[in-house]
Amino acid sequence: MLNSITIKNFQSHKQSHLDCSPGVNVIVGSSDSGKTAIIRALRWLVWNRPTGDSIRSWWGGDTEVTLTLPTGVVSRIKGKENQYFLNSLEFKAFGTDVPEEVTKELNLTEINLQQQLEKPFLLSDSPGEVAQHFNRIAQLDVIDKALSNVQKWTRNVEQNLKARQQQLKETEEKLQQYDYLDDMEQEVNIVEDLEKEIVLRQQQISKLKQIFQELREIQEAEQTFSNILSIEKEVLLVLDLLKRKERIQKTITELTQLKNSIIHNNKQIEEIKEHLQNANLIDSALSMLQEKEQTAKKKERLVTLVKEINSNENKIQDISKHLKVLLSQMPETCPFCGQTMPKEKI
Repeated sequence: MLNSITIKNFQSHKQSHLDCSPGVNVIVGSSDSGKTAIIRALRWLVWNRPTGDSIRSWWGGDTEVTLTLPTGVVSRIKGKENQYFLNSLEFKAFGTDVPEEVTKELNLTEINLQQQLEKPFLLSDSPGEVAQHFNRIAQLDVIDKALSNVQKWTRNVEQNLKARQQQLKETEEKLQQYDYLDDMEQEVNIVEDLEKEIVLRQQQISKLKQIFQELREIQEAEQTFSNILSIEKEVLLVLDLLKRKERIQKTITELTQLKNSIIHNNKQIEEIKEHLQNANLIDSALSMLQEKEQTAKKKERLVTLVKEINSNENKIQDISKHLKVLLSQMPETCPFCGQTMPKEKI
């Protein structure tokens, strides 16, 4: 049962409101006064028919049809958007169908809405049409529709199957053009191995960059301690000279032993000269003379080394003086290891 109908901007109705009474309601009026438009407005709300904008008024504005029911209010508004309202609920994007909640709330069928000049209900219909109507009431039309859909679906499946079979045949023919892919697969594997190696090289490059960064930071730290590093160079030079002095002293010892050996040999030569009586002794003497010559050469080398030692000792004395000046400027705590460095021990 309807309590009221409100129609806005629908065909000839700019703003119409009808209150309905319980029971039968009759709408009367002259021709072209909008009686049929009221039925069209109800059909537009109930079944979303007709579609399009032909039913909207030419003067513009949103088209709205509202039904007040005992259980609530149902409205449809069409402007920039197409909307249904059921009490406080809003429905959008329903296409050509009516929201199910709205249909259940209205509970209206074609029997409830008959247009002017329509045929008497069921009286002028053919037996088949009457049977279809009762099938719809008993929902037997759902089975007919389902069978029709199954047959349609079966035909579509058969058509798709034939199309797929043809497509499969064409695909097999195309696949023959790609027999070379087996050989290409080996090349792809080689490329993949190369890509893995590239990734490995990139990782190594990344590690090298990290090492270079750490080296750069170390170099910056070395620049901060440049004065200390200059002292370190002097210390290393002194240590190197000390090692050279030790080697020279070792050489002097060896030369001293050689000198003593020469002196001993000279004594033997003198003794041999005194007791030289035959050729064998002369040959021995000649051999010893050759050895004497070699010893003389070694003696000359010894003199040269002694001069070099004296020169190095003078250099060591100069460096020692310079080192004492540097040690006087060094801190008592080692900047490298953090330990104290007593200057007396150094």
